[in-house]
Amino acid sequence: MSADVDLERNPVTDNETLFVSFLVLHLNSAYQAIKQGVMEMPEGLGSDISAFFVHPIPRAVWGKLRSLQNRDFVAFVEEHFDNEIAERSPEKRG
Repeated sequence: MSADVDLERNPVTDNETLFVSFLVLHLNSAYQAIKQGVMEMPEGLGSDISAFFVHPIPRAVWGKLRSLQNRDFVAFVEEHFDNEIAERSPEKRG
Protein backbone atom coordinates (compact mmCIF):
# COMPACT_ATOMS: atom_id res chain seq x y z
CA MET A 1 0.00 0.00 0.00
CA SER A 2 3.05 2.25 -0.17
CA ALA A 3 2.65 5.23 -2.45
CA ASP A 4 6.35 5.48 -3.30
CA VAL A 5 7.16 1.99 -4.62
CA ASP A 6 9.71 1.84 -7.43
CA LEU A 7 8.32 -0.96 -9.58
CA GLU A 8 11.38 -0.88 -11.83
CA ARG A 9 13.71 -1.75 -8.95
CA ASN A 10 11.19 -3.81 -6.98
CA PRO A 11 8.72 -5.55 -9.32
CA VAL A 12 5.37 -6.73 -8.03
CA THR A 13 5.75 -10.08 -6.25
CA ASP A 14 3.59 -13.15 -6.80
CA ASN A 15 2.05 -12.71 -3.34
CA GLU A 16 1.19 -9.08 -4.06
CA THR A 17 -0.36 -10.09 -7.38
CA LEU A 18 -2.38 -12.81 -5.67
CA PHE A 19 -3.57 -10.43 -2.94
CA VAL A 20 -4.72 -7.77 -5.41
CA SER A 21 -6.31 -10.44 -7.62
CA PHE A 22 -8.37 -11.72 -4.69
CA LEU A 23 -9.51 -8.18 -3.89
CA VAL A 24 -10.52 -7.63 -7.53
CA LEU A 25 -12.49 -10.90 -7.49
CA HIS A 26 -14.19 -9.80 -4.27
CA LEU A 27 -14.99 -6.38 -5.73
CA ASN A 28 -16.34 -7.99 -8.89
CA SER A 29 -18.60 -10.25 -6.80
CA ALA A 30 -19.91 -7.25 -4.87
CA TYR A 31 -20.41 -5.32 -8.12
CA GLN A 32 -22.42 -8.20 -9.60
CA ALA A 33 -24.55 -8.46 -6.44
CA ILE A 34 -25.22 -4.71 -6.58
CA LYS A 35 -26.05 -4.90 -10.28
CA GLN A 36 -28.51 -7.76 -9.65
CA GLY A 37 -30.16 -5.89 -6.78
CA VAL A 38 -29.03 -8.39 -4.17
CA MET A 39 -27.33 -5.67 -2.16
CA GLU A 40 -27.13 -1.90 -2.13
CA MET A 41 -23.94 -0.11 -3.05
CA PRO A 42 -22.11 0.95 0.11
CA GLU A 43 -21.84 4.73 0.26
CA GLY A 44 -18.06 4.69 0.49
CA LEU A 45 -17.36 2.07 -2.16
CA GLY A 46 -16.16 4.59 -4.74
CA SER A 47 -13.80 6.16 -2.24
CA ASP A 48 -12.47 2.73 -1.28
CA ILE A 49 -11.81 1.89 -4.92
CA SER A 50 -10.04 5.22 -5.43
CA ALA A 51 -7.97 4.88 -2.26
CA PHE A 52 -6.84 1.37 -3.17
CA PHE A 53 -6.04 1.76 -6.84
CA VAL A 54 -4.15 5.03 -6.39
CA HIS A 55 -1.21 2.94 -5.13
CA PRO A 56 1.38 1.66 -7.64
CA ILE A 57 1.13 -2.07 -6.91
CA PRO A 58 -2.67 -2.38 -7.13
CA ARG A 59 -2.65 -0.17 -10.25
CA ALA A 60 0.04 -2.33 -11.91
CA VAL A 61 -1.80 -5.58 -11.12
CA TRP A 62 -5.07 -4.06 -12.34
CA GLY A 63 -3.32 -3.28 -15.62
CA LYS A 64 -2.73 -7.02 -16.06
CA LEU A 65 -6.18 -8.11 -14.84
CA ARG A 66 -8.41 -5.60 -16.61
CA SER A 67 -8.43 -7.46 -19.94
CA LEU A 68 -9.84 -10.50 -18.12
CA GLN A 69 -12.81 -8.58 -16.70
CA ASN A 70 -16.19 -7.72 -18.21
CA ARG A 71 -16.28 -4.30 -19.85
CA ASP A 72 -18.97 -2.98 -17.53
CA PHE A 73 -16.95 -3.94 -14.46
CA VAL A 74 -13.81 -2.31 -15.89
CA ALA A 75 -15.79 0.86 -16.59
CA PHE A 76 -17.20 0.83 -13.05
CA VAL A 77 -13.77 0.46 -11.45
CA GLU A 78 -12.01 2.94 -13.70
CA GLU A 79 -14.76 5.51 -13.26
CA HIS A 80 -13.46 5.81 -9.72
CA PHE A 81 -9.91 6.30 -10.95
CA ASP A 82 -11.14 9.53 -12.53
CA ASN A 83 -12.88 10.49 -9.28
CA GLU A 84 -9.62 9.96 -7.37
CA ILE A 85 -7.76 12.27 -9.75
CA ALA A 86 -10.52 14.88 -9.47
CA GLU A 87 -10.48 14.67 -5.66
CA ARG A 88 -6.74 15.42 -5.64
CA SER A 89 -6.94 18.33 -8.07
CA PRO A 90 -6.18 21.83 -6.71
CA GLU A 91 -9.61 23.12 -7.74
CA LYS A 92 -11.32 20.52 -5.51
CA ARG A 93 -9.21 21.50 -2.50
CA GLY A 94 -10.40 25.08 -2.76
